Amino acid sequence: MKKSKPPSLEYHSIKGPKRTRLIQERKKKKLSQKELAKIIGCSEATISYLENGRMKPGLEISLSLQEIFDLNYEEIFPDL
Repeated sequence: MKKSKPPSLEYHSIKGPKRTRLIQERKKKKLSQKELAKIIGCSEATISYLENGRMKPGLEISLSLQEIFDLNYEEIFPDL
């Protein structure tokens, strides 16, 4: 008999929409993912996951991004 995945893991690897606005704003400031991560105080992987829709930003990261890009949360993450 084939094992099925528990419901919590069924959609675990599905990505959300690519967050082009976040990518555009980062590139406008001429920042690499690594540089942005260092400014915010998170890992480069976190920035990559945010840009690729694999994770949602926490409060601290959201506030930092708003301050760096001088944009509202809704402008940076219109898909959330």
